[in-house]
Order: sequence, then C-alpha cells, then structure tokens
Amino acid sequence: MRQQTAALRNKATSLRAQLAQINDQLRIQQHQVTSAQDLLDRIRPLTAQGYVSILQVKQQEAAALQAQAQYKTLMRQQLELRQQGQATQQALAQLPLDAATQRNGIERQLSAVSQSMAQNEMQRAVIFRAQRDGMFDENYVGNTP
Repeated sequence: MRQQTAALRNKATSLRAQLAQINDQLRIQQHQVTSAQDLLDRIRPLTAQGYVSILQVKQQEAAALQAQAQYKTLMRQQLELRQQGQATQQALAQLPLDAATQRNGIERQLSAVSQSMAQNEMQRAVIFRAQRDGMFDENYVGNTP
C-alpha cells in the first residue's frame, strides 16, 4: 500500500506540474489568438483601399484559425490533465478503504481458520470408551445401544 500511495502521489505531483505548464502555454496561446485576430481585423479594411492583397488577408485568416486550433488543443490537454488529477486523487482517497476491506477479508479468513482448528481439536479430544475390554471397531461407534 505504501508503494501504491507513493506512486499515486508522484503521479499527482507530475500531473500538477504538467497542468501548470499547460496553463502557461494557454496564456501565451491566448495572446497569439488575440494578436492574430486583431491584425486580421486591422488589415481587412485595407483590402478595399488596395493597401493589402486578398492573399495577405487569407494568410492572416489561416494564421488566426491555426492559433485558435492550437488554443483548443491546449484546452483539451488541460481538461485531460485535470481529469487525470481528479482520478489520481480519488484513487489516493480510496487506498485506505481498499486496505481496510482487504484487512477485514484476511481477518475473516483467520477467524474461519481458527474456528476450524478449534473444531478439529475438539473432535480429536473426543475419547471413545469401549463397554468391555477388547478391540475397538469404528463401525460399532455409530451403533451403540
């Protein structure tokens, strides 16, 4: 159980570190999404005046969409890490309960073995006395008058 606890705690620590890294990446990516969209909003009106080509607008639209897609990918990763973290915390909380259940099962088995041993000892201690001197016949035990 100690090994399981240590392994789960290590996993939880690792997941928290990964989540912190994803959160940092999300902040950066959110800035890139905003910047790409702002630039797109600025250059669209310039197309009508001939300062910016339609190709440049399309390229900026693609860049803005790519930034949004990367942001959504990071959001999915963040969600997965959070779910893994919650599952790990639940597993950590469940360990003592599982150990108690296992301990109770072992105690029940020990009790059953002790009871069986006591019954065996009682049966071994039963003394059969013959009504007269001579040979003992086990068939006779069940047919005593």
